[in-house]
Amino acid sequence: MSIFISEFLLGGSGKRVAIKDSIDIAGHATQSGSRAFAHALPALRNAEVVDAILAAGWQIVGKTNLHELAFGVTGINDLTGTPINPQAPDRVPGGSSSGSAAAVAAGLAD
Repeated sequence: MSIFISEFLLGGSGKRVAIKDSIDIAGHATQSGSRAFAHALPALRNAEVVDAILAAGWQIVGKTNLHELAFGVTGINDLTGTPINPQAPDRVPGGSSSGSAAAVAAGLAD
């Protein structure tokens, strides 16, 4: 279904959050859906927003797919696949946050 680039559990037991793969999470590569970053090393530290989510006790459930480099309106990505729109599988998931939107629509994140 290509919603997630990688799935994992990190943090507390609060609301479930899916993080777009253009945001750093320590220990995970940030590839932004691009061949240019296909061999990126894992991030050394979290982005501030990730630290804030974890400090609030929320749970990160994985890194989501996106339009390449978060620059597009369809969500279509020939490298990582295009997330399926759970509400309308025959339509594009839309935008650079296509994987994040699909994760929420599928009930995989709050």
